[in-house]
Amino acid sequence: MRFRLFSALELPIELREQLDDVLARFRESTPRGGVRWVRSNNIHVTLKFYGAVDADLVPQLEAGLVRAAQTAEPIALTVQGLGVFPNPARPQVIWVGLQGDRDPLQRLAAVVEQEATALGFPPEAREYTPHLTLGRVRPQLSVEGHDQVMKLLEQADVQALGEFRPEHLSLMASELRPGGSVYQCLFSTPLAQKENTTGTD
Repeated sequence: MRFRLFSALELPIELREQLDDVLARFRESTPRGGVRWVRSNNIHVTLKFYGAVDADLVPQLEAGLVRAAQTAEPIALTVQGLGVFPNPARPQVIWVGLQGDRDPLQRLAAVVEQEATALGFPPEAREYTPHLTLGRVRPQLSVEGHDQVMKLLEQADVQALGEFRPEHLSLMASELRPGGSVYQCLFSTPLAQKENTTGTD
């Protein structure tokens, strides 16, 4: 048996409700069928996408996440601002930004990456960029539709939606269904939230 897996920090219900309001506004204002918007209960801070993983390897992944979580420093993140990947001229992913304690989040992601690499997973080719994915632009969207989406994002005023402090690191399973992906938490381990004693700011 194989699972489609990724590691993530999950969001509190209150923040999901705030994102629900943002998504509702976007759905009403973008070309019908032009963007596949994410359901708010599927929004999370991805740390590492593993892809299809044999069930026999899951315990080793879990052990690696426990080790990574034990290195974690306190993290407080504010959800604010909008952006796209890879660039405004060719938007494929629409995201909302994460401000605040990005450095300890980056360090946690780096340890998760190291644990995955030690198990044989290929390292990420791009630098880790903390974000929350809101939607994915469909390939068939017209040039005019792209312009409409970018105009909407430029005019949208997404102020700070709230702050959250992650307390657990989770291993998530993604099941692809006709109506979209369905996520299930397979394993969760508490973050140690140790203070940084390296002497750096």
